[in-house]
Amino acid sequence: MMISIYDHFLDTVNKYSLFKDSKRLLVAVSGGIDSVVLLDLVARFVEDNPEYSFSIAHCNFKLRGENSFRDANFVEQLSRFYKVPLYSTEFDTTDYARKKSISIEMAARELRYDFFEKIITNNYADICLLAHHENDNVETFFLNLLRGTGLKGLRGISLVNGKYVRPLLYLSKDEILDYAHAKSINFVQDETNFDTVFLRNNVRHNILPLLSGVNDLAIKHISETMQTLSNVEKIVDEWFNDTLLKVQDEDGVFSIKKIKETEHKILFLEMLLQPKNFSKKTIAQIAESVQNGIAGKIFYSTTHLLRRERDTLILEENSEEETDFLDIPPALNYRKEFFLSFSDVPKNSRIAVLNSSKIKEPMLIRKWREGDFFYPLGMDKKQKLSDFFNNNKFSSVQKENTWVLCHGEDIVWIVGHRIDDRYKLKFAKKSAGVEAIVVEFS
Repeated sequence: MMISIYDHFLDTVNKYSLFKDSKRLLVAVSGGIDSVVLLDLVARFVEDNPEYSFSIAHCNFKLRGENSFRDANFVEQLSRFYKVPLYSTEFDTTDYARKKSISIEMAARELRYDFFEKIITNNYADICLLAHHENDNVETFFLNLLRGTGLKGLRGISLVNGKYVRPLLYLSKDEILDYAHAKSINFVQDETNFDTVFLRNNVRHNILPLLSGVNDLAIKHISETMQTLSNVEKIVDEWFNDTLLKVQDEDGVFSIKKIKETEHKILFLEMLLQPKNFSKKTIAQIAESVQNGIAGKIFYSTTHLLRRERDTLILEENSEEETDFLDIPPALNYRKEFFLSFSDVPKNSRIAVLNSSKIKEPMLIRKWREGDFFYPLGMDKKQKLSDFFNNNKFSSVQKENTWVLCHGEDIVWIVGHRIDDRYKLKFAKKSAGVEAIVVEFS
């Protein structure tokens, strides 16, 4: 098994020319099993091909207390074992996220890639290798499917994206585990990977094992289908670009007549408008308006508006006042934090801080419905959401585009506005602090 996995790695590298013109390889290593296996495979590759060299990059995001520093120390030991340079850094990720008003996940991503970019820009490496594997790719497929996506979301993670290369993308998690076991490879475990409150972990530990139980080649087959979808996307992109040239004039205005004449006008509108954050429901309404509507109708997304004039469609960016609502399911990011007092709890409408002891199952997001109610923070009586909207002077557009985060039958957060009082943090007088689930959207 060990030899076949290395051969599979070599096949991927050679088939797709992953290291072409790139002799200095930077391996991003968290300390987890995936990145440590990638590191070992790269070390074997460089030993067999001495014209290549490699180094290690590690980021300590300081999000998991002592375990974050444990991981950093472990990666430092790996660099000594393989006798290669280590580029290591620390970030105050939480502070960075708050200053930029973005999610922790987005903050970590920005910090990580900025660090890798500096290493490459400073000419210490040619490309950066990342340890995403086949299961990661299939997880992404289901996450995008659950959120609603086009072809781009269903093709998953790219094998190569500029200077970033993923040589394990066609290796399964089981193959990685087998390799680590056969070579007695040590690694550290991120305990948050097992918390199924987080949607990705729920997919990883519940959905994928269920599919593999039905067919042990399910992950492999889905991965192969995603590769096919990637090829289909290229063909569809060519058709879309050709169609765009036909229906759009030099000023960026779209001809309704020419859109009507397009053979696949709904697909064209989806490809045009989904990247501008229009929901499927709104795009369907726009398609109906193109076919039978009257001038003057305006359709909104989080970032854009589209005006239906007599003979044309005009697509514009929203002003700040018009972007305070959500027209698509917001991408929520979850993490656990420990707070010592109320003063430490972030005060931001884009963040919900919930009592983790109350959360017993995965939370789901949906549009609000007539008859929905919750217990507004600070109140001991339930209130209909329709009354909450009226009391807070929501516009009809804001009402239409309001989402709620649910735990079972309970609404725990009107996203971007108010949490439910039943799920608030409670600090005892002599408490050492409270663990919370922090939910953000960006």
